[in-house]
Amino acid sequence: MIPVTATDLISYFGITLSVFLSILVLQKGKKTFADWLLFAWFIVVGLHCVYFYLSFHHLYDHQVFVQAVGNSLPVVHVAIIFLYTKSLITGHLSFRVLVLHLVPFLSYTLIYAVLFGDKMISSSGFSIQFYNHSPSWAYGLPPLLIFVNAFYIMLLFDNLKKHQRLLESQYSNELHLTLNWIRYWVYSFVISAVLIILVILASDLKRIPIEMSFFVTGVSMCAQLFIVGQYGLKQSIILTAQKIDSNDEEKTIDTKYAKSGLQKEKLQQLIVELTELMKREKPYLDSDLTLPKLAEKLDLPTYQLSQVINEGFNLNFFDYVNTYRVEEYKKRLVDEKHAHLSLLGLAIDCGFKSKSSFNKTFKRLIRMTPSAYKKSLK
Repeated sequence: MIPVTATDLISYFGITLSVFLSILVLQKGKKTFADWLLFAWFIVVGLHCVYFYLSFHHLYDHQVFVQAVGNSLPVVHVAIIFLYTKSLITGHLSFRVLVLHLVPFLSYTLIYAVLFGDKMISSSGFSIQFYNHSPSWAYGLPPLLIFVNAFYIMLLFDNLKKHQRLLESQYSNELHLTLNWIRYWVYSFVISAVLIILVILASDLKRIPIEMSFFVTGVSMCAQLFIVGQYGLKQSIILTAQKIDSNDEEKTIDTKYAKSGLQKEKLQQLIVELTELMKREKPYLDSDLTLPKLAEKLDLPTYQLSQVINEGFNLNFFDYVNTYRVEEYKKRLVDEKHAHLSLLGLAIDCGFKSKSSFNKTFKRLIRMTPSAYKKSLK
């Protein structure tokens, strides 16, 4: 009987966890395109764990196709993360975009298969050994994989910045902006990739046993699954893609409002009307206030209201609304009518949704914590 190793156990765990998380996605009633991308990522990680197990036990050594696909899977990992983030921003992706981002995976797989087919390289565990008659470009295969992943990671961070900026132009409450788990996902991928590269090099240089490199790689993959699944579920954001109208994105500050039709005089008039509305009706007390809701009160298109706020007050929608909330909080704090309320109760009455979002926003705008501000009044 073949003994079960720690590497086997981590492989079993990764496969089981990926299947479990995939089922969670399928159980959703109404699935978005981003949900299907997330499902695809769980499946890819599960397949990677299967390949990882086969590789550890040398069960694929003479299967060129299995080797080619398995060694190309890291490209699929990062491509799906990128496409998932992109789908959150645009709400949809075209078939052309999906095919385009399959090209790196298919190209790498083809190159790998051709090299193996000509018996120019061999594989032993993680190591890729080149024969003397291999062409010089064959030695660029591993660095090419690293380059493709690094390129996608740069694109990911750029898209996260765009997404954050777009959300801040649409929502007034930080709960809508809780996309930090995506950053943790990307961070975990980067850390895992660097760690895996290091242990592979250490294994190839005979600094550590090859079994150790397999084990560390397995743990890294399972850690990614855990972060995307467990942390995301805890934040009540994972498996629920927030779709934002891409038309609004196209008409935000990035386009400089070239076609908004607002003349300088009209802009000044709308600034006055908006200020009067905020003072008279206090819509900021609604914790679910969004740009479309406020635009409806002024009978304006959302992109024009966004222009009024951006150019008239030099603020995004999130900061504009929360500036009013903070000022309202400061007024009520010294009002005896509200003395019976706690700091949190007062913050919620002013439109904030949670203690953490209130503390973070207050400190960023006032440069001190709410409790420190209260003490400064005495």
